[in-house]
Amino acid sequence: DKGSGKVMSRLSTGTMRGCRARAACSHARSNLMHTYTNTHPHYSRLPSSPSKRPQARSCGFVTRRRERSWASCRTVVVVAAAPVGIFYSTGTGSTKRIANSIKVQLGELADVPVPINATSARDFEGYKAIVFGAPSYLWEKHRVSALDFDTIEPPFDNFKDLAGVKVAIFGLGDQKEYPKNFCDAIGILWEHFGLRGAEMVGAIENEGYDFKRSRALKQGMLVGLPLDLENQPDLVPEQVSSWVTQLKTEFDLPSDTEA
Repeated sequence: DKGSGKVMSRLSTGTMRGCRARAACSHARSNLMHTYTNTHPHYSRLPSSPSKRPQARSCGFVTRRRERSWASCRTVVVVAAAPVGIFYSTGTGSTKRIANSIKVQLGELADVPVPINATSARDFEGYKAIVFGAPSYLWEKHRVSALDFDTIEPPFDNFKDLAGVKVAIFGLGDQKEYPKNFCDAIGILWEHFGLRGAEMVGAIENEGYDFKRSRALKQGMLVGLPLDLENQPDLVPEQVSSWVTQLKTEFDLPSDTEA
């Protein structure tokens, strides 16, 4: 019919006009983006090829994260901010203060200390070495810790998740109040992380202490740094400083003269 022919003609004309309009809009957007990228030096788009994407470089220690792009979600390799991670558990804040002191003395070689209850085992990835700090109380016989260390069990697909990582432990205790289990937490964590494949470092001589028993004492050596803020507060700063100096060597970190 003549009527239907006119309708089809109008539809065809409308479709062509719509295509021209969309093409014009696309061209305008392209010109706008070209102008914006040339006039705004801080704007950049990721290259289409993942291998060409720039990667930050710091101390050369690799970790993994998820990155969302416009087209897909892919895993990319990035560099950890520092070679040493510091994790701690605390009840009154004392362990946190020691962790912060260790961070200050390690400087840029260590990340900011993180409470263990805010982490998971995946957060240990990418570190060359890790320092763990344990509080002095609420330890139970059949658990890694009643203060959150039982929340960082290794992933089910990798029970040796710390293989190749050096681990050192410090702990707080009270030699007079608890002389039969002084700083047991150090020994418990030493055993735990050793089973996960970590290379355990940071052991010191059993000198200057007065206790009867401790799980931190193994073959005549204390396998971490015990600190008694209750009875030996004046000794703590020097003990921490000396231990950090020892860790720099055992962690294979640059000395102050090399940094």
